[in-house]
Amino acid sequence: MSSLSAALTRTFALACWAMGVWVLLTWTRTAEQLVVGAVVSVAVAAALAPLGPVAGPWRLLDPRVARRVAGLVGGSGAR
Repeated sequence: MSSLSAALTRTFALACWAMGVWVLLTWTRTAEQLVVGAVVSVAVAAALAPLGPVAGPWRLLDPRVARRVAGLVGGSGAR
């Protein structure tokens, strides 16, 4: 993977995580809030991307990872 491709993948992964956090924190989904959230997410991702590798949210689609995350959520919910 080239350097540019890796940087774009990192930026996209960070933008996805940031947008997910934005949607969870604002909770109201109007068009204006989604646009502002997208802009803020891309800005945060661009600022944080040079810091290093990031696990993309699509990793949760792997059954092994999903099982571990479900176990972690279930264990913390039981406490």
